[in-house]
Amino acid sequence: MAREPGEVGSLVRQTAMIRMSRRAALLAAVLSAGAAGLCAAALGAPAPSGDAAGSGWPALSRRIAAHWPGAQRENGAYFDPGLGCAGCARYGEAFLAYGLLLNGVRDHDAAMVRSALQAIDYAIAKYPTPPQGCPDGSPFEDLALAASYNLMRRNQTYRSLFAPRRAAWAQHLRRVQWRHIGGSRYCNKTLVESVMTLELLRTGLTCTCPGAVLHDRARARSAVEFIVNHNLVQYTAAHGQSLGGGLRGVVLSDPPAHPRAYVGLSLGMYARAIELLGRRASSRARRVLLYMANAQWAAAAPDGATAYWGRSQEEAWAASLTAYGAEVAARFATSKRARARYVALANREIDRIELVHGFGGVGLNIVPAAREDPTAVRRVDEYASNIPYIGLTLAGLDWAIAARTPGRTASGIAADTVSSRVLGTGSSRFAVVRRPTTWYAVRMTSGYEPTTSRPASDFRYDFGLVELKQLREGRWIEAVPQRPYTHRLHHPDSAGPVLLHRSARLMPFGTSIHAHRNGTVSLGGGFATPAGAVVRRTRFVYRPQDGGLVLRWRTHRGDRYEVSRFIRSPHGPFTSGLDAHLRRERRIVVARRRVLEVRYPGAPALQGGCIESRLAADQPCPTPSSSGASPGPPSAPSQSPSPG
Repeated sequence: MAREPGEVGSLVRQTAMIRMSRRAALLAAVLSAGAAGLCAAALGAPAPSGDAAGSGWPALSRRIAAHWPGAQRENGAYFDPGLGCAGCARYGEAFLAYGLLLNGVRDHDAAMVRSALQAIDYAIAKYPTPPQGCPDGSPFEDLALAASYNLMRRNQTYRSLFAPRRAAWAQHLRRVQWRHIGGSRYCNKTLVESVMTLELLRTGLTCTCPGAVLHDRARARSAVEFIVNHNLVQYTAAHGQSLGGGLRGVVLSDPPAHPRAYVGLSLGMYARAIELLGRRASSRARRVLLYMANAQWAAAAPDGATAYWGRSQEEAWAASLTAYGAEVAARFATSKRARARYVALANREIDRIELVHGFGGVGLNIVPAAREDPTAVRRVDEYASNIPYIGLTLAGLDWAIAARTPGRTASGIAADTVSSRVLGTGSSRFAVVRRPTTWYAVRMTSGYEPTTSRPASDFRYDFGLVELKQLREGRWIEAVPQRPYTHRLHHPDSAGPVLLHRSARLMPFGTSIHAHRNGTVSLGGGFATPAGAVVRRTRFVYRPQDGGLVLRWRTHRGDRYEVSRFIRSPHGPFTSGLDAHLRRERRIVVARRRVLEVRYPGAPALQGGCIESRLAADQPCPTPSSSGASPGPPSAPSQSPSPG
């Protein structure tokens, strides 16, 4: 896509500114003569065309949906074996039912439609909207209910099933209120609520209740159009960036940390808002959608991973909503090359759902770790549950199926070739690098989300390396596990390196980040107290080496650092940082030279220091000699750190 000038304007109201089993279909990495070919998470064949890859999507959607009618209880709730309860997630039944309705109506499956209608009856009965409205409701739930209402009122085949419950559904929808539009702070629900509003307007319903969205339909539409056509355009003008090669991109998520899963959610919800607005969506809004899709195309790992740090890490709905947003972007692409790029991104994301997430006892695995441990969802977030997230995944997938245009061909994603780039804005910047057999991502600094009271100790927002993938025998695997959710810590912490200075633990941070053409990533920063006082300045450099990664930084002789690694037991390739057997191992590194190096995922020896292990009986490091001599590194391989 040709470079286009950014729109000029100031940011207005922060709250509203941001929005087949086909194993051979996933691309394998083929490297020849030093040129990187297409890559993926499974052994396979050449890249299929857009049509060939997309032809299996309805079958995948049916397979995801098929599990749930049999898991329904008599009251209409679905049983979640991962949590051991039924009806235990706020918008679970509503969104899963919407996904099942999309399947049932498309495939003429009356049993699935009946199951979905019963689930919506349950949701409305459990969470009714009182006459004065419900300010504490869920925009996800009301979006799903309004979309289900619209789907069923236009369907003639199942009119007899819908007619007895139509009035109750309509009464609920008339009283829905905004919770986020018009507020003082943006979150992802601002875009979700925009889509919810457009679905409510499509119902044709009205309401005399003050405060209800449908009380003033013209005002409601105007508010959504202002968000989509004005505020997001202004945000992109302020935060858009060059991706190289004439491409522009913008990363849109929950500020200030911008967790990666919600980049996919924002892309999907913004695309949905543009689709529902139709001609009322401006050309500038469509351009913003292309910029969002470009940034996601640039950030995706070779195996399609996009949600590799932050809350909701690795969840399947991030992939399906990314795919949907990419398909809508392909519709508005200004060239065949750009269109092929978006189709490639969509293909890679849907392939990831089937091949990396896969299926288990609860149907689709919401996170890859559930392939080995069905209870992994309990370690994602306190609010995580299979029911709503599978519903959200289904909706994104079915929206993508409907948005797909036959006859399109796919090219590849950015990670299919050797490349280096920095993405994001402000303190949430990060670098992604692809080398022939390595792909990795590095965050500039640690961060957290004050709106959720999430402490800076959550390792999913940690400084430094957050993802390292290696190509082994044609298959991309995680060389180190993703950072786990450390919600039980209520003090700042980091996997390191942490400088142990006197009695203080100084956290690493970065203020600048650069991705170089040779594959190295350099961060200007240092070490600071948890309160933010800078004690030491230094530069951190990540460099691919021997199929792995080396972290190097300047030290003072005698400095003591803590580095951590996360170990999975029993031994085997890491599948996810949510693994039930993941444990943290911390070691103390004593600098014996001016430069210290540690390797990822492992090393035969530490360069520039020696190890005092907290968890093993290693010999303590000798005190550095007063003469300034620099003793060589220890020879015992067992003393080497392998931070992860």
